[in-house]
Amino acid sequence: MFTKEVADDLLIRRVKQGNELAYKKLYERYYQRVFDLSLVIIKEENWALDVVQEVFLTLWTNRAKLQEGSDIWYYIRVITKNKCISKLREIQKDRLLKEKLAMAIHERSTAEYDTMVEKDLFERLEWAREKLTPQQNLIFALCRDESLEYQEVAERLNISKNTVKNHMVASLRLIRRLLKNDIIYLLIFFIKN
Repeated sequence: MFTKEVADDLLIRRVKQGNELAYKKLYERYYQRVFDLSLVIIKEENWALDVVQEVFLTLWTNRAKLQEGSDIWYYIRVITKNKCISKLREIQKDRLLKEKLAMAIHERSTAEYDTMVEKDLFERLEWAREKLTPQQNLIFALCRDESLEYQEVAERLNISKNTVKNHMVASLRLIRRLLKNDIIYLLIFFIKN
C-alpha cells in the first residue's frame, strides 16, 4: 500500500498531465482541510465555500507548476491563505460600497423616491433570478424568500446539503455578476447628486 506522500506524488504527476480523475482525488483528499482553514480565516460558510472553489480552480489552472516530491498541502495552504485574503478584501470593499450606497440613499430619500428605487431594484433582482436554472431558482427561493437553512432545504428536496450550498454559491455569484453594474451605477448616481 502506498504512503500518503507517495500517493500525493502520483496524484501530482497525473494532475500535471491533465488527468481529471487524479484532480478529483486530490480535491476529495484536501477539500475539507481547505474549507476548514478558509472558515477559520473568513468565519462565514458561504464565503469559505467560494474560497474552496477558487483554490481548486487555481490548482487546476496552474497544474503545470506543481512540483513532484513537494508537500502538496503546503502549496494548497498557501493558495488558500492568499485566496482568503483576497476574499476578505473583496468582502470589505463590497461592504464599504453598500454602506456608502445606503448612506447616500438615506440622505436623499423621500417616500416616493424610495418606492421607485426599491421597485427598480426588485425588478432587476427578478430579472437576474430568471437567469438561474429552475433548480437554482427553487433553492434560492427556499433559502432567501422562506429563510430556510441549507439542511432544511436539503431535506425538503431530498438532496444533499452540499448540493444546496453549491447551488446557492452559483446563484449568488451569477446574481452578483449580473447586478454588479446596477449597484455601482446607483452608488455613483446617489453620491454625485
